[in-house]
Amino acid sequence: MLSLTAAADVIPSVLVLKRLLAKDTAADHGVKTTKATLLEAVSKRFADIEKEPLYSLAIIIDPRYKDKFYPEDAVKIETQTASSSNHKGLSEGSKPRS
Repeated sequence: MLSLTAAADVIPSVLVLKRLLAKDTAADHGVKTTKATLLEAVSKRFADIEKEPLYSLAIIIDPRYKDKFYPEDAVKIETQTASSSNHKGLSEGSKPRS
């Protein structure tokens, strides 16, 4: 069976994982060092995940995550940035016909 994950699920998954690893509970006896090491590795690996255009745009347009991970101003800035970079890429890639 094939399991697929949407790009919009990446940021919420990473944030939840980091939150759970940072939380101390009584059941952590004996694994605190492992949790701390894993939290450090996840934080390092996904440090700039929210700045990646693929993931940030995916989460902005996915209705499941509407208004949950980005403030409204950040959404406007991100969509304007993505729109202008896409427009720039299209204009640079197209050649006028003679």
